[in-house]
Amino acid sequence: MKVLFYPDKVVSFARIRVIFQIMGWEIIEDINKDFDIIFYWNVETVNKPDNVILRLSEDYHIINLGCNDVSKENVTGIYERIFGNTLEINPEKYTGRAVAKTNLGQGDKSGKIANCPCRKKEGWHYQKLLQDISDGQISEFRVFVVDKVIAVNEKRKRIDNRFQTIVEKNEYKLINEVFTYDEVQKINEFCKEIGAEYCELDILRDKELYIIDVNNISGIGSFEKNNKEIYNKTNQQISEALNDKASKILKGC
Repeated sequence: MKVLFYPDKVVSFARIRVIFQIMGWEIIEDINKDFDIIFYWNVETVNKPDNVILRLSEDYHIINLGCNDVSKENVTGIYERIFGNTLEINPEKYTGRAVAKTNLGQGDKSGKIANCPCRKKEGWHYQKLLQDISDGQISEFRVFVVDKVIAVNEKRKRIDNRFQTIVEKNEYKLINEVFTYDEVQKINEFCKEIGAEYCELDILRDKELYIIDVNNISGIGSFEKNNKEIYNKTNQQISEALNDKASKILKGC
């Protein structure tokens, strides 16, 4: 299977490279070469498909073509509409500690704690500080999506590493261990609305469930390779789901 990635190149540490190695698929980055299916692969957090990809979309189903805005503001807005929970706060009116992140950052680990009320910094997004603390650690779910939720890993971090990639423990979880049926349906609805057919989500639970990030060009964290069983099992599930999706695309389903 030859898959065109457009308009950007796939970095060496992208998970999709590992997935393709498992399946024996080839990444094509030259639009003039032969290909079977297309991935819209744009590294810009907010982007607009160009005329080239729009013309191709007249003849091909393009994976993630509708995923053009994974900014914190858009992620929060869609989350709040679907789940009915409030996550965003106005730092100038809110009292207490909050999370501040660059609105257009994806995987840049720019997050920091803000003591509110405080002046709102241009280009930053402010959310409730979700504690979710147990034994001095926070728990974060990395949710893998290929049209729907297919796998979940639970990461545990020390509180002082909340915004970093340093992970104390990473566990594979069954979907129904961590989410209710209704939550899974809402997560799937969220992905559909944001246009993400293939992505990874960062989710926290603090009484309620909160989607805090969408990663549509995700890389692989170095900590993942420390547990080969979880690493291989997760990537195998993604491979199988992506293979099923490609088969449906080629059949015109």
